[in-house]
Amino acid sequence: MYNALQPLTSQLDEKLSRSQILTQLGTIELALQAENPTMLYSDILTHAYERLAQDLKGEPEPPPNSLVTS
Repeated sequence: MYNALQPLTSQLDEKLSRSQILTQLGTIELALQAENPTMLYSDILTHAYERLAQDLKGEPEPPPNSLVTS
């Protein structure tokens, strides 16, 4: 999972640890699952990536294919 986030994390000015990134993504993922209990997991991952990108960069970014298909 972390490797799939490299296109996003490599663009950040502030380098966050693997643990920080995965913790933030996990928090977003859990919130999305609670808000959308019937949503497919692949869609949860797509939306979680977009929210993470927005949180970290202040702008939405499409998820890489490797994240969606993992």
